[in-house]
Amino acid sequence: MSTSILLMLTTILWTGHQSQTQPEGDGARGGERRENREDRRERRREGRGGREGRGGRDNNRQDWSRYQNATPEEREKMRSERMVDMTARNYDLTDEQKTLVRTEMEKMRDERKVLMGADYDRYEKLREQQFQYWQNREQDGRGRGGPRGQDWERMRNDPEFQKLRTEMRELETKYPFDWQASMTRIESLLPPEQAAKGRERFEQRRSRFDERRQRVEAEIQQDMLNLMRETEQAMAGGDKARVTELLDKASKQLDSSWVSEDVKQQLRQKIEAARQQAGVNNPTVDVPEAPEHPWEKQVREFGAKHQLSASQQSASAGILKDVLDRASRYEAGIASKVAAAKELPDAKEREAKLKELNAPIVKLQEELSIRLDGLLTAEQRKRAGK
Repeated sequence: MSTSILLMLTTILWTGHQSQTQPEGDGARGGERRENREDRRERRREGRGGREGRGGRDNNRQDWSRYQNATPEEREKMRSERMVDMTARNYDLTDEQKTLVRTEMEKMRDERKVLMGADYDRYEKLREQQFQYWQNREQDGRGRGGPRGQDWERMRNDPEFQKLRTEMRELETKYPFDWQASMTRIESLLPPEQAAKGRERFEQRRSRFDERRQRVEAEIQQDMLNLMRETEQAMAGGDKARVTELLDKASKQLDSSWVSEDVKQQLRQKIEAARQQAGVNNPTVDVPEAPEHPWEKQVREFGAKHQLSASQQSASAGILKDVLDRASRYEAGIASKVAAAKELPDAKEREAKLKELNAPIVKLQEELSIRLDGLLTAEQRKRAGK
């Protein structure tokens, strides 16, 4: 699995999802702690246990120490085994099922190696370089368990780290991991009722993460709004030095914040517009309401057709947001290729190239339909004739 997908899935299955390791504000950390406690209580109620108190912290330190001292091959095995353990908890696997799942995951890993060829070795090398970078920063941070607080901002802004992440993302875009198909393969090994319960639990935790992320984004946007108001006051007073100071502060906070790229892009545009208009009153602009996306319509009509419950509606909204975010990132990454394809003189070649570039978007829409269908109960399926 790719690093981003592995991180996303393991953390969803563990406490409710954190797409990639990123810093949060104080308010977000408080929410995270509350959510983690709720998830731990849920695991205890379901008989799965959970690491608590001092013993849990000691176990985490021991796990991290073993991971640090392991070879690259051992670390890969430890990551894979953790995925198996997370899946076992999520789907309540028996020991026999756990063995089947482990074998299936090894098959998927081997298939991905064949697909990527030499790029797989390159990706693993980049992953190790990223780990060494993290480990070096941990040592610089006096053994505090990795970058924290302001250390995160310095790390994210470090050209060395940015170069590693850029190269890894390029490979992840080149070889997108179909996690939905992977989950379907795992679920095919289980009785339908057990698979459905595990999928529902997964989507609920995913939904909780989306709600938490939305709260964090709202807090960050409010912080940005407050800074922009201060900026307007400084503009009105003709204090350009203060305007520059506030906008620089806003940019730094945004770069180190835990928000989606779409939100970051919107806020960056506001900051840039303020820079361009420094010393000039901002006109009031009426922003037209964005048209409904076809996928939004699909989810809305799906909910109405099947009379989804409140929890199902929340889960469907989380699914929609996930596929829209991924589609947006993909489209942004291929914008130049699409533009070049549209300039091809041969109509057939142009159409074929555009169809090829659009194929991942088609797969995302298919994934959306499959995941929505996975939310339905047996009774809802029966009413729909499925």
